[in-house]
Amino acid sequence: MSATDFEAELILHNIEKCGLYEATEQGRRQIVHKNDVPKCLGIEELLTEVEQWAIASGQPLANTCPDTIPDEKKIYCYNITKLQDTFLAAFWVALPRGRAGVSTLPGNRPVKGEIPKNPKGNLDVHDIPGFMAYFLFLPKLNRLATVQLWFKGFGKPYVSTPKLKSYLEAYMNGHSLYRCKDGGFSEKKASDPTQVLNSSLVSKVDWSRRYGDSELDTVKKYASDIYKVTYQIKQPDLIPKTANRQLWQAKESVAGYINHNGDFDKKRQIRMVVPVAGMLQSEVEELEQNFEQFTKEQAFNVGFQISGHGREYWLSGSYSKEGDTINLKTQKGNREFPDQNAFHKELLSRFGSFLHSS
Repeated sequence: MSATDFEAELILHNIEKCGLYEATEQGRRQIVHKNDVPKCLGIEELLTEVEQWAIASGQPLANTCPDTIPDEKKIYCYNITKLQDTFLAAFWVALPRGRAGVSTLPGNRPVKGEIPKNPKGNLDVHDIPGFMAYFLFLPKLNRLATVQLWFKGFGKPYVSTPKLKSYLEAYMNGHSLYRCKDGGFSEKKASDPTQVLNSSLVSKVDWSRRYGDSELDTVKKYASDIYKVTYQIKQPDLIPKTANRQLWQAKESVAGYINHNGDFDKKRQIRMVVPVAGMLQSEVEELEQNFEQFTKEQAFNVGFQISGHGREYWLSGSYSKEGDTINLKTQKGNREFPDQNAFHKELLSRFGSFLHSS
């Protein structure tokens, strides 16, 4: 194996819910959890199940995505490694067929350890175009780190946490060993002859980005002194109408500019600077919720200039993250993809203090 320098950036998340929880229903569609501890299918057990179902079973790659996930959200389980009570999960995020210059993996056979290819001609009917997304789980700390890996001088890959969340929820609801034959969940696995339906159990997966400093608190505190807001729009089509009103208006203006020319480079970023005479704290909180809810740092970012402050505060800078250049052994035949076991070991060695920071 050869070695290659990569840029890596980790963003920490707190895992707030993961597993099957006892819950009661109050009112229409309102589910109240009785406690914060799952009855079963916590992080470690869930990832172990997924690895057995998707990888150890020898399934073709195309079968490692739950059937209920729509085409635009499909991701496939490529590999899951365990080291020092942590799990590094590699998922293949599907892209539309016809995209030029993307890597592919075959969907009609198991692919653990197989090297993604960069075809120059037409894709095989079984090929799944996409890119690799890495997620590092620390079950004992209830933490998740998204791991962005790229070559210096190239753009960062997308963060695909919403698709990961959809995947884990769909797995629990459709494939978990705790599923009963007559629907719903049990506290015992399907292999246990005493498995009995427990109608109070519901599945839940939820996490939020971990704050790294007080940047956003500063913006909220001095919201009335904000005199300039910068909207950095990267993918306007990913910003829905439910977004903050000012963000939606910025998105509409940028989308109009982009759409006037069909040859516009979608990787290009557009910055819209808006002078303001202060903001409401609630408006800042709406933008924060948008940024978190849509998990779209790659779709948009917002910067705030505050009177008397010599710097600009960005939404993306308010979260706990750390990056570095790392040298990794790569898979023979494709230097864009590291050996996962070596990658996992290097992440724990290089970012161990950050991952366990208070």
